[in-house]
Amino acid sequence: MTLKKIFLYNNIMDFGERHQWVKPLLPLFFRLKKKAKKLLSSREFYFEVTACEHCNLQCAMCSHYSPLAAESFADTEELDRDLTQLNRLFIDYHLTCCILGGEPLLHPDIAEVMQTCRKALPSARLQLCTNGLLLKKMDDRFWQSLHDNDVQLIISSYPVKIDYEWIMKKAAETGVEKVLRENAITTGFAKGVISPQAGDSRHNAIMCDAHHRSHTLWHGKLYTCHCSANIHLFNSYFHTHYPEDNGVDIYGAETARTLLRKMEEPCALCAHCRPDQHIVKPWSHSKKDMYEWLEE
Repeated sequence: MTLKKIFLYNNIMDFGERHQWVKPLLPLFFRLKKKAKKLLSSREFYFEVTACEHCNLQCAMCSHYSPLAAESFADTEELDRDLTQLNRLFIDYHLTCCILGGEPLLHPDIAEVMQTCRKALPSARLQLCTNGLLLKKMDDRFWQSLHDNDVQLIISSYPVKIDYEWIMKKAAETGVEKVLRENAITTGFAKGVISPQAGDSRHNAIMCDAHHRSHTLWHGKLYTCHCSANIHLFNSYFHTHYPEDNGVDIYGAETARTLLRKMEEPCALCAHCRPDQHIVKPWSHSKKDMYEWLEE
């Protein structure tokens, strides 16, 4: 296999398992991959906002810990402040903001959430990612907000029944042009393993594919991944004490680069992450068993 194909390989960990000589080189690979990505997309910044923490699909091993969450909704006034600050910091960047959850359509006024995001981020690419189960129940105000705020609707493909024909027809009727259905149906989830024992946080961060890939904005802080932003849900449900102070204060940074430099460092939870032990299991509904996420 050529070096180019190795770098394009979708599951480098699996490649390492098949070719043992690669394993010692994996930390170097991930370090180079992150630096290359930073150089190639230094003016692109993707982040996610949580409309609500709970979900109506309840996927086992959900990296957002949504099956463990009580009802909790984003406050639009707080969201406006945080997004305005982020837009100020990243004024020279091309921003992509994805609204998700949990399931964002559970928010009682998701139309206002979209409007708030557009007001604070006038030049950003806006997306709303949903499992699609509630789309047929959404009122005209929701569809109008998608159109007026130029929001791309992304429908995650799970093995559940969705009336895509109706959705596309409704989108056409309301002038919503940017509707994307994920091509591949999710048939399995990768178990993001957390461990009671603390390890080498820097090594874990280097090995973690999610680190710096799914920035999450939540209560005035940016988190490097879903797990670090939502570990409080796991702690609350199972009465555990994994580190929750994992985010970087967006109001404590003068520029985007100073903020990003802080985020390059491993967070407290990284010490308990086991990225080299991720296991893909068939998609199913959660039984709220801690070992869906915890090291066995």
